[in-house]
Amino acid sequence: MISALHQCFPLLGATTMEDALRLEGEWPPIVFSINQTSAADFPVCVMFDLFPGESEESISVSHALARRFASFFGCRALTDGSGLGDDSSPYWSIIWESGQPLLANDCDSALFDGVEGGLVRIARPIRYSVPDLDAAGRLVRSESHL
Repeated sequence: MISALHQCFPLLGATTMEDALRLEGEWPPIVFSINQTSAADFPVCVMFDLFPGESEESISVSHALARRFASFFGCRALTDGSGLGDDSSPYWSIIWESGQPLLANDCDSALFDGVEGGLVRIARPIRYSVPDLDAAGRLVRSESHL
């Protein structure tokens, strides 16, 4: 994972939270944790404990990271979809699959609600402004509209 992050963000150092806790000096700009989940549809969760940028930009950064990871690893990637759903419920997610964002409902899923066998359900494709990240992990203001 560290080598993948270095390829995506060559200007930044990265380490796991486990290794960061052992460091005596300053931590690198990217610190992350990888956890196994009980969800069949998303069995691995990558959580970023530190990532460059302002905290108020965290949702935009998470969307850009999900898109980049899905492309880089050739997998589906899921991120928070709050504010993009059909109502104000907290159960909306965005799944990146084959380069396309999909609005999904994660209510009663194993991933978020611990419901055994519960899957995140795709509602429909979605179009919205998606930021990009530069080699230093900073948001690029020219956004692509998908």
